[in-house]
Amino acid sequence: MYEKQSKVICNKKIINYKFKLDISKDDFNKYKKDLLIEFNKERKFYAINDLRYMNMMNISYINYLLDINMIFTDEFIDKLGCTIIITNNKNKNIYNIIMRLSKTKVPYYITTSLKDAIKYILLL
Repeated sequence: MYEKQSKVICNKKIINYKFKLDISKDDFNKYKKDLLIEFNKERKFYAINDLRYMNMMNISYINYLLDINMIFTDEFIDKLGCTIIITNNKNKNIYNIIMRLSKTKVPYYITTSLKDAIKYILLL
């Protein structure tokens, strides 16, 4: 399941993309479409990807994540302030490795709490 929440804090547009339970390819396609819509708007945004409530991480999910990172091109890099992954302690190191392997040019942060994610964004 996938849902999106958006709010402005200290004049920064923060979009929280929440993934819960089992995630389908349709959920990822909807997420990708939502990202592209944001990239086509004038305002810079900060993406939080909350993965704490997923049933489990599997290989297909990793492939989707790497595929989505491919849309973070030079054309869009100025529109995305950063991308944050919120996960549990068990998967935190795995996501750090995935993000390094993706060679994304977008600043990223891996954390286990929404509070830390917001703090990171406000310090940018």
